[in-house]
Amino acid sequence: LADSCAFATNNIGAYFSVDSLIPQDSKVLPYTPQINVTGIISDTSVWTEVIGEYVAAGGERFVVFGNFFSDENTDTISTGVDPVFFNGQKFALYYFDNVSLCLCDDTVSTDNNSNYFDRITVFPNPASDFVTIRGVEDTRGAKATLYDIAGVQIQTQQLENSGGQFQFSLGGIASGVYVLEITVSGETRRVKVVKSE
Repeated sequence: LADSCAFATNNIGAYFSVDSLIPQDSKVLPYTPQINVTGIISDTSVWTEVIGEYVAAGGERFVVFGNFFSDENTDTISTGVDPVFFNGQKFALYYFDNVSLCLCDDTVSTDNNSNYFDRITVFPNPASDFVTIRGVEDTRGAKATLYDIAGVQIQTQQLENSGGQFQFSLGGIASGVYVLEITVSGETRRVKVVKSE
């Protein structure tokens, strides 16, 4: 949330589309976001992680971030800053940074591990030195393996005895796109990781 905003809001979402969006006469974007945060984001001092999962229908090339709901369907709170209006409307200005789209495993598990993997996050992405893997609770035999885009194994690290949060080193590898394969209790999830300079 920008420091100068008088209002904080909920319903910050992301909408993925095949074509660019055409400006509408309406003050409300007539689209349903595939990812939406229902809580009010009001912190101006630190970044708030917004995460969601969307299964592409195919051909998506654009993503739009914002509030897709009418004023009547949006909750706001005052931040204590003098309000500034745009075209007669109150507004909240949010900054988006470190946006990443990750390739997820295309298999669906029918056991409890599918819900388990929903709690595992990998960040930052892109990353220069390391990525953090958070949410691995059962570490017995858990491991993470990094592959290059051609499928060649680069390195493997056991995810044991670290309290559910691990740092996977990206040191010594070239910048580019990689796939991080996380294996827990025989189930696997793959996440695309971008190694930056």
